[in-house]
Amino acid sequence: GSVSSSWSTAANWTNVSGSGSLPPALTDIVQIGTTPFTNHPTISSAVSIKAISFGSVQAATLTIGAGGSLTTTGNIGGNWTADAVHTINTGNQNLTVNGNLTLSNAVNNRSIHLSIGTGTVNITGSLIQKGNAAVIFSGAGALNIGTDFNYTSGTFSAGTGTLTYNGTTDQIVAGVSYNHLSINKTSGVATLNSSL
Repeated sequence: GSVSSSWSTAANWTNVSGSGSLPPALTDIVQIGTTPFTNHPTISSAVSIKAISFGSVQAATLTIGAGGSLTTTGNIGGNWTADAVHTINTGNQNLTVNGNLTLSNAVNNRSIHLSIGTGTVNITGSLIQKGNAAVIFSGAGALNIGTDFNYTSGTFSAGTGTLTYNGTTDQIVAGVSYNHLSINKTSGVATLNSSL
């Protein structure tokens, strides 16, 4: 984010280890908020990377804008040493996490907020929500979870969205206030351990 908000601009990125691609590519782990920056990143094309780790130096908002999508082959989470609240704003676009999406390390203000408009968020692993992390639907979007929704604390605002448990193994269903809750499994058991 040194010259613009464009994810696809090479000058906005710095290699910290190895010989990563600029901008990041499929085999790269992206660190956001681990060094000071000027412009928050916006994705406006199809982006595929390995993983994302948010840091503590500066709070960041990652926006998936018009024409954009983001796919990770691994996890999205944070590595905090101090307070920093980040946001992933998917808007009306698509986010696919082929791993876990961990929204906090259980310490308040060391968290990631997930904002969903009318787009779709697919998580093949688990959604882990702790601390004061937030999941906020601002439109009739979709959140699909393939493993567990491990909810401990934080804000879950269902809006007009739909949350679907669609994994093929046993899944834990979080006891949050849903708008539309869908269990759409070809195999495995969805287990609810608390009231809805």
